[in-house]
Amino acid sequence: PDLTGTWESQKGVYEVEQTGNEVKWFGEGVYEGRDWEHNGTAVITGEKDKYGKLIIEGNFKDTENSSWKGNSRDIKGTISKDGNSMDWPTLNKYEKHWDKQ
Repeated sequence: PDLTGTWESQKGVYEVEQTGNEVKWFGEGVYEGRDWEHNGTAVITGEKDKYGKLIIEGNFKDTENSSWKGNSRDIKGTISKDGNSMDWPTLNKYEKHWDKQ
């Protein structure tokens, strides 16, 4: 799937660029009344979960402009079969689901 474009979760917006299996993004939003920004990188592994969704693995790090600056996390998620949504089970409940705009 082509993931390049603008994506949204309940509490953020992400500008995603994909080159081959490599994915990078910049995200920003508000969570618990605090502004956040982060940069992320991930790889589409080529593996699929039990539902046939592609697996994506990577990490993100909050920027110096973020209320949580220095925070970082390894993440693992899935890409819908049509490539229009991603789910990140390890993120907070407002960022778990992204939809392509």
